[in-house]
Amino acid sequence: MVVVGGGPAGVEYSAELHDFLQEDLAKWYPDIAKKIKITLVEALPHVLPMFSKDLVAYTEKHFAEVSGLFFYTCTYIFFYEL
Repeated sequence: MVVVGGGPAGVEYSAELHDFLQEDLAKWYPDIAKKIKITLVEALPHVLPMFSKDLVAYTEKHFAEVSGLFFYTCTYIFFYEL
């Protein structure tokens, strides 16, 4: 799954989705939950650019440590097709 945008909504959605996959879906469908990865894509150099540098650093460190949750900064989505 890809979440585009590293603002408050994108970061919160990514974190909540990860929690749902790890805490709920893993109980019901463990084989499926293991296969799902979440990727957050942000065009700017950091997620949550409107917040303090401490909060940005904490969030990026936490995302980097969490299994199954990845984020890319300085990355643009130019085209998407179903």
